[in-house]
Amino acid sequence: MASGKTTCVSCGKEKIFGHIRPNTRHKDWKCRSCAHMGIPTWNMGLGGSNHPGIKKIGVASKKQWTPERRKSHRKYMEESGYWTPLSAKTDWQQYKQLCWFHTRQNNLSSIENNDLVSHTTGGNGYTLDHMFSVFEGFKNFILPWIIGSIENIRYITCSENSAKHTKCSITKEELYEKFQKGR
Repeated sequence: MASGKTTCVSCGKEKIFGHIRPNTRHKDWKCRSCAHMGIPTWNMGLGGSNHPGIKKIGVASKKQWTPERRKSHRKYMEESGYWTPLSAKTDWQQYKQLCWFHTRQNNLSSIENNDLVSHTTGGNGYTLDHMFSVFEGFKNFILPWIIGSIENIRYITCSENSAKHTKCSITKEELYEKFQKGR
């Protein structure tokens, strides 16, 4: 092994030491991309992808999450210190959370470019975009389930989404028109 370099046991590529991480389960060195392979990321489930690490929630399990159960679960998680209490969150934080909750309720695999979704930031990968932004929805008092509706969602490249930031690609009137057509 050359000084300052080693070989990844998974892909066989020679890597600089700074990019190598030990995998304690196997006591072998793996590069970052190999070490993280198969580990679910925050947005993997958004597209309903067929990734082996993601299992779709079953109908019976989904039915268990009634509003009462969600409320008791939230109370438990807040009291345990895992979650921030809603009373401590700002109106903006609560609104954003609700918008993303309603976004995740949709069948996102039916949206164009779903198969191109990237689970890393930047580059040419695709990411989820709210055409009428969550921030503008908050400023204009638009209901979270309208912002999170499938009619307001698309996939665009990560770089386009970063450049867009809080801007909207449709008007408020177009949003309401699309929402009414979709219902």
